[in-house]
Amino acid sequence: MQIPLAVDPNDYRWQLLGKILKIFEMRKTRKIIAKFTSPIKTAISCMKIVLTSMFFSTKISHVVEELRQRQDLREFLGIREDEVPETSYIYSFLSRFGLSNFIAMILRVLNSITKRRARNTKLIVDCTDISVDINWFRKPVRQKDLHGKDYRWGYSAKGMFVGFKLTLVLEYPLSQTFALFAASCKQA
Repeated sequence: MQIPLAVDPNDYRWQLLGKILKIFEMRKTRKIIAKFTSPIKTAISCMKIVLTSMFFSTKISHVVEELRQRQDLREFLGIREDEVPETSYIYSFLSRFGLSNFIAMILRVLNSITKRRARNTKLIVDCTDISVDINWFRKPVRQKDLHGKDYRWGYSAKGMFVGFKLTLVLEYPLSQTFALFAASCKQA
């Protein structure tokens, strides 16, 4: 059973996600994303859904289903009811990106919204695994099967997984928030 995505403005997780999603409403962010993909409005909707899915460790299909059912979630994400994309469209949208293109786009967005760090600030780094379910027929996956792919076997506190790492960096005490999607499992 999936958790319901009921927006709670007093919950710190929803507040943090709201701050992250506001980045997509900035004009300079839209310009950067437009250089990598189009149509821009649909691309931003897809990215918001994927980030929400990663943020709450749930499936993209569950977020899409919740968006169709919950008005408050649509308002929170800034997606109208008739603009909610199909799950298959989101997956095809993500498949258009190569790993290097996606990371380049995210880094340009991060560089455009950040300022130089002050001297007396600290960075708080949190890293979590993003599992990629590529094993549709439940065959055993070996390391040599992943050779030449953009994802690798990795290890986290939950155990072994095939996928990527999501790194969240907070600057204390300025509370600037950044999310970086990187294939840190790839490094050997």
